[in-house]
Amino acid sequence: VFAQLSRTQRFLACHGIGLIGMFRTFCFPCLPSLEGQKSCVYDAKTNWTNSLFLEFEDCDLTQEMAKFRAAHKLSDFPFHATLTTVDDIRFPPDDPGTPLRISKVVKEVLDEFFAAADRCEVSMHVDGLMKFGDYTPHNMRMLQFEAVGNFLGQAFVENRIVDGGQGLRKLHPPCEDTEYEKKCPSSKALEAYESLQLLREKLYMRLSPDATQRNCSDRSRWKPHVSAAYVNEGRSDGLSERIALAFQTKLTEKGVIPTKLRAVAVSYWEMRGRIASEWQMRSQVLLRDLTETRLQPSSTIHDAPRTLS
Repeated sequence: VFAQLSRTQRFLACHGIGLIGMFRTFCFPCLPSLEGQKSCVYDAKTNWTNSLFLEFEDCDLTQEMAKFRAAHKLSDFPFHATLTTVDDIRFPPDDPGTPLRISKVVKEVLDEFFAAADRCEVSMHVDGLMKFGDYTPHNMRMLQFEAVGNFLGQAFVENRIVDGGQGLRKLHPPCEDTEYEKKCPSSKALEAYESLQLLREKLYMRLSPDATQRNCSDRSRWKPHVSAAYVNEGRSDGLSERIALAFQTKLTEKGVIPTKLRAVAVSYWEMRGRIASEWQMRSQVLLRDLTETRLQPSSTIHDAPRTLS
């Protein structure tokens, strides 16, 4: 068929698409490129308030999550577990002195936490249990990996599929459901989970809104996790259940999970009305400064703003 075309027809068949692209770029330079274009980035403003993050050291899991977001053109953000929201009445976000005040409170809590039981680290174990689904209050679709201790035994069964009018969310274990239901975590993983819950309670009591502190001791209300990706609610074109399950399988086959995540810092983040890639760290307390020099009179507090991209 190609041989029967005229010279002009052959030229257009071979080069027509390229010419159309050149014409589009020359005449309409303000239009976004079609190449690699994807509209699934998490571009909606959220109802999040400024929060404390527990940051973890760089590891295979952090790198795989970053590569996953880049490959699917999703918004990037720091690798963390959210500890608590910060009361914006006692700690006004627009007050330039707030970041340093929060850092001082965090340091006091951490000093007490490490000294109480002669602790030397904060960690979180991840065995591959994944939560995927929509959360309508924040207009978001989530892909996150749960801490060992969040959903054990019957708690896993009861939370396998959750909706409650706030969006459908599912738990996906790295093995068969019945096998995961009977799984017994190691004592070290459970000890790390208990320590993590205790640290969060102490920070919660000092920094969270007074109206919510009555729920502090209810550990079922806080499920520590690390998020792999956010998109807008329902955006299956950007982050579908199939994509999420394929990523979980990849992590398991590569031996990235299960793993132990070691915390390196507690930091305060500006999140109001921002997309995930525009969150800004306002202050940070490094854990190594407290564990390595606990008997010395001072530790480092970083309160210089740092913008993440």
